[in-house]
Amino acid sequence: MSMNKNKQVKIEAKIEVLRNELIETGELYGYLHPKTIKISQQLDNIINEYQLMKLHLTR
Repeated sequence: MSMNKNKQVKIEAKIEVLRNELIETGELYGYLHPKTIKISQQLDNIINEYQLMKLHLTR
């Protein structure tokens, strides 16, 4: 597995973990709770990183 593919797989796994955490935290604390918002922001950041990586791989 190439270095880029390995990184892609790791980021995809992290996205899935954060999605699950976001859902669980949102259901437990509410979707406007600071814990939920923090996880949402982390998920946004990792998705942005993933999209940038994919963009650079396609060029």
